[in-house]
Amino acid sequence: MATTDLPADDPRHGSTAGKSAGCDCFACRVAESAWARNRTRKIAYGVWAPWVDAEPVRQHLLHLRKHGIGRAQVAKLSGLHEATVNTILRPRPGSTQPPPHVRPETAAAILAVQPTLDNVADAASVDATCTLRKLRALVAQGHTVRDLGRRLPMHEDAAYRLVSRGTRCTALVARATRDIFSELWDVRPEGREHDRARRMAAARGWAPPGAWEDIDDPADRPKLSGPRCAVVDEAKVWRATGGERIDLTPRERRMAVDILTRQRRTAEEIADVLGISERRVVSNRTRARRVAA
Repeated sequence: MATTDLPADDPRHGSTAGKSAGCDCFACRVAESAWARNRTRKIAYGVWAPWVDAEPVRQHLLHLRKHGIGRAQVAKLSGLHEATVNTILRPRPGSTQPPPHVRPETAAAILAVQPTLDNVADAASVDATCTLRKLRALVAQGHTVRDLGRRLPMHEDAAYRLVSRGTRCTALVARATRDIFSELWDVRPEGREHDRARRMAAARGWAPPGAWEDIDDPADRPKLSGPRCAVVDEAKVWRATGGERIDLTPRERRMAVDILTRQRRTAEEIADVLGISERRVVSNRTRARRVAA
């Protein structure tokens, strides 16, 4: 009768792991023999690769770290133990260099983790460039910072600070902003507070959603004719030229003045229609000619 050092209900019975643990039962001996035959066959065909180069895996881990995905998060996403990930980066006891080789399945699991925003841990700090662009674009569209702050997973005061001068934010906030922007980028709210938001965005040079070719590309730049330009609501402009009293942005007012000028209206008539002074009419005509030039 075969002897064994493992309990009868140990799940390692019948595997090479059981044999490695000292089990000498029939099932473990069969598993070890099958593994040895498979190894011999692969060596004969030149496909035996129990190890692969660890350097590409190590560089990938460092690349993930730059994007806010640390070792614990990599272990969680890859299904590996955190100690396994740590071993690839750190020298083993008694050595000054990290291991040169790693198991193929371990390498495949780690290389499958990509540096996307969805893979970053909620509390991890990420660059806020694209998040700021989206929040400011929504403000330029007329959404108030207060309303946006209520929808973000952060205190309202923190939302004001982020929109004004933020450089970093959590991945949770970045993902929430991405979802809010996807929902509201083409929604233009109306009302006094929304008009104020648009004027503030125009004064600060914040580009609206339509000014971006790819707002998620850090190298992209908004397509505006000037740093203080904001999106033009042509419907509002035409309503204003018809005599309706509407708050217009500087660019919209210049457009309205230009339309009425083309209708051969005098400065006095234009001022009366738009509810502004004749001096401002003349000033807007001058600026409109400069922009056109």
